[in-house]
Amino acid sequence: MPDQKAPQPSFLLMDMLRHYYWLDDALNRNLVGLGWPAVSRSQCLILVHVANGVHKASDIARNMGVSRAAMSQFLKEMKVKGLIEFRPDPNDRRAQIVEFSADSEAIRSDALRILDLVEQDLGKRLGQRLLDSLKRSLASDWGEIPTVERTGAAIRIGKR
Repeated sequence: MPDQKAPQPSFLLMDMLRHYYWLDDALNRNLVGLGWPAVSRSQCLILVHVANGVHKASDIARNMGVSRAAMSQFLKEMKVKGLIEFRPDPNDRRAQIVEFSADSEAIRSDALRILDLVEQDLGKRLGQRLLDSLKRSLASDWGEIPTVERTGAAIRIGKR
């Protein structure tokens, strides 16, 4: 009898990460298919940060859990590709503000169109109601991060 593994539990974090990879791969493969250079997963995350209004390299590095040196290397590569540009931070002489470059307008336009088409396709695969529900759930405010506490052998959500 073959050795059967017990089913692995499904956790939201693992499922979200797996589906993030799926979306990132769909975007990158289609950009490459349209003739654009490949963008690494880390570079894509940086672009998502900039699109979401996070412009300080140090904030992006902290959010991604990478060193400033690693972030500096990613940003140099992205500048060479014409994806981003830097300007001095008016509030901190040592910091740089990361912005989309004017040269990146065409690839960003194609990326947005690809993401729209992939979402439309996903709506057909999953059903539009399920996709809309997922998007509403992810866009909603989840509130404060819960704190767990140990009581004897039990671990449970603490009092708020």
